[in-house]
Amino acid sequence: MKIRLKNGIELNCTNATGCVEYVKGVSRNCIAFSFNADEVSSDKLLELFKNNDATESVIVINDNSNEYEYIDYTIFNGISIIESTITVNMCQLNCYEKEEKERIEQLNTLSEVVADMLGGAL
Repeated sequence: MKIRLKNGIELNCTNATGCVEYVKGVSRNCIAFSFNADEVSSDKLLELFKNNDATESVIVINDNSNEYEYIDYTIFNGISIIESTITVNMCQLNCYEKEEKERIEQLNTLSEVVADMLGGAL
């Protein structure tokens, strides 16, 4: 199986397991991605999975080439190394956090429009 991050990076993944965990005061959907330590380093996985932009969309490609997209799994919830397997646990934003993120994006866009109208004064 493989996973493809939003930034286009593909990684061989030995397993992807979903669960619900209580993280940051809320029950959240989570996915644990497991990797072979001989193929990718824990430092590389930390770099990739702590990047919220890269994990806004994660596509899991199974052995039959079927693709399943998981959206907003941007909360890094830890990494574990057991023997030759590295597992990264990611959690999904809740509805309130998604709405807040959208509001911030709208405000940033509005600020840019106002700045342009004022000749770049902001």
